[in-house]
Amino acid sequence: MKIRNKIALWIVGAGLCGSLIFSGIVFIAVGEEYYELLDTELKDKAADFEHIGASVDNVQGFVHAVELLPSLRRCWLNLYDAEQKSVWKSAVAKDIDITFPRSPKPFTVLSRIHTGHIYPDLEVDESLAIRAMPTSIQIKDAAFTLLVGIRTEDPVEEIIELSIIIAVGFVLSATVLLILGFWLSGRILKPISDINRLASVINEKTLSRRIPLGRTRDELYRLADTLNSMFDRLQYSF
Repeated sequence: MKIRNKIALWIVGAGLCGSLIFSGIVFIAVGEEYYELLDTELKDKAADFEHIGASVDNVQGFVHAVELLPSLRRCWLNLYDAEQKSVWKSAVAKDIDITFPRSPKPFTVLSRIHTGHIYPDLEVDESLAIRAMPTSIQIKDAAFTLLVGIRTEDPVEEIIELSIIIAVGFVLSATVLLILGFWLSGRILKPISDINRLASVINEKTLSRRIPLGRTRDELYRLADTLNSMFDRLQYSF
C-alpha cells in the first residue's frame, strides 16, 4: 500500500473515531434532555392537580374541575385512595392500563390504543408511550395519590430514528474525510515527491546540481541537506 493511502486512512480513522465519540455523546445528551423536559412538564401538571385538590371539597369536585380544563383533561389520570384503590380514572386511563408504580420516580410505559377517539391522530392498536409519575394530593382532609401521565413518542422509534440520522451522518463524514484525507496526504507528500524527482535527475554528468533547501528547517530541509551533502562527496570523489 502506498504511503499516501496509508496517511489518508489514518486521517479517516482518526476522524471517524472522533465522530463516533461525538455521536455517542450527542445520542446520550439528547435522550437525557428529552426526558428531562418531559419530567419537567409532568411536575408542572402534578403541581396543577395539587392546587386543584386543595381548592375542592371532594373527589367529585376534583373531577369536575379537571374536566373543565382541556389541557389537563387529556392527561392519563388515575386517582387512588390511601389503600391504593382506584376511585377515578380519566378517559385515557380507562383505555390504557398502567400498574401502580413502586417508585415515585417518573417512568415510561408502552401500550396500544384500543379506541381511536382519545387520540384521533393515532390508529387503533397503534403503539403509544406514556410518561407517568405519582404525586400526592390532598382533597379536604383525605390523602390521595394521583398517577399522572402524558403522551410521548415511542422511545424505541425515537432511538431508531436518531440512530439512522447518526448513521447517515457517519457515512457522509467518512466520505468527506476520505476525500480530505487523500488530498491532505498528497499535499503532505508533495515535497518528498519533489525531492525524489530532483534527486533522480542528478547523475555523474549533473553532479553539480543540488536540491533546493526549504525556508523552514524541518525534516524535509534536513533530508534535502543530507542528499546534497552526499552529492558533494560524490562530486569531489571523482
